[in-house]
Amino acid sequence: MVWGETTGYRIAHHDSDLPEEMAINNYPRTSGISRPFKVGPITRYDSGIPQGGDSDPIRKIYMGGRIEGALRLATSHLKVQGLPQPGRGRTTYIRPQIVGPRIVSTPIPHRVPIAIAAREPSLDKDDMEVDPQVLQASFGRYIILAIDRDNRLLIGSIPPTGPVTYRSKLLPDAMSGTILRVVAGWGSFCALTIANRGLILFEDDGSSGGFIEKWHVISGPDNKQVVDFVVGEDFVVYLDSAGELFAVDLKVLPYLSTIQLTNIQDTFHKLTSKITNLDILSNPPRIVRVNGWFRRFVAYDDYGHVVIAERTNSDISDRSKSQFEPTVYEGLQNNSCTAVAFGDHHIMALVGGKIMVWGAESKGCGCFGLGNSDQVLQLEGSSRDRGGLHLKNPTVVPTDGLVVAIAAGGWQSSALIVDGPPPV
Repeated sequence: MVWGETTGYRIAHHDSDLPEEMAINNYPRTSGISRPFKVGPITRYDSGIPQGGDSDPIRKIYMGGRIEGALRLATSHLKVQGLPQPGRGRTTYIRPQIVGPRIVSTPIPHRVPIAIAAREPSLDKDDMEVDPQVLQASFGRYIILAIDRDNRLLIGSIPPTGPVTYRSKLLPDAMSGTILRVVAGWGSFCALTIANRGLILFEDDGSSGGFIEKWHVISGPDNKQVVDFVVGEDFVVYLDSAGELFAVDLKVLPYLSTIQLTNIQDTFHKLTSKITNLDILSNPPRIVRVNGWFRRFVAYDDYGHVVIAERTNSDISDRSKSQFEPTVYEGLQNNSCTAVAFGDHHIMALVGGKIMVWGAESKGCGCFGLGNSDQVLQLEGSSRDRGGLHLKNPTVVPTDGLVVAIAAGGWQSSALIVDGPPPV
């Protein structure tokens, strides 16, 4: 299911199939879909829906629309194909073991690529254009990054229709090793983790050719392993193997000779301790997973707490000022929330097989999935200003069936829904 802004063909759908009551036509400002709308002919999925597309059995990513800024990418080598019917790709997940209120084994978040020995880079031009078997892909605002079975770092180009095509990126010797995960950020910054080397930050807007020229190695205290990380508009937040959460301010990065880390976990612990039973405070919560986009990120702990933080305008490196504004939403706590997805200005949560949404719906584009502007303004906690509609608290999006995955990006939303009775 998809909904939200359709300007520029950012969501794949046929106008003739769209019910009139779902259509938003605020020309020349925006057009959109105001309720979850089924797209086809996709009938089978792997275990999730990445932001921006799906994948076929050999892990090639297919797009139904395009992300903002995609035309910045090189397009001379595109292979435009029709949208196939995806099948189930290989995906490896590590599930946490649940014992009592706590998760006793820390989960490795998101998709975990199969360990593959590092591939020796080649300067052969033919080797730069690849048709890979993708293990993991990350969709940024301007760029798509991926890892293939040969442990190559790939940059994706996006045609108006058909599959993403890739060119391999050559890593410098300082970044050699098995790539564990890649994340494409909201701007030009990207990051990856490499076995025995840690978290590496680099800049790439798709125009730098086949080589990575600028990079920064981010090492935590005592070189603890980085287990999860987020690349936002002007910050990086990462979680280490000790459960500590650190932030890096990208605005000041060009002016520093060394990476400046700021520990931000205390703010989260103070909030979650207020909603935790006193009899378990002797064993305080531990953050086990993070994800985010643009100016927000979410931290999950092993007691089932979910804290959503928004980047403030202050300098992360200035410890005398607020760095992130964290919020605890009551309806997302105690293991009820299994996923949070961020658009540019709206937030989605997967709670007990249902979708909840709040934040801002820019220009009434429909990304809430709650109907047109008049219908949204009838809801509790809603308001409107020149920028669009606002919802203060998480609100359930009506759907038929059981929601098993969500994704958001820009002014768009999507969900994977299977047949069956919706949750009560």
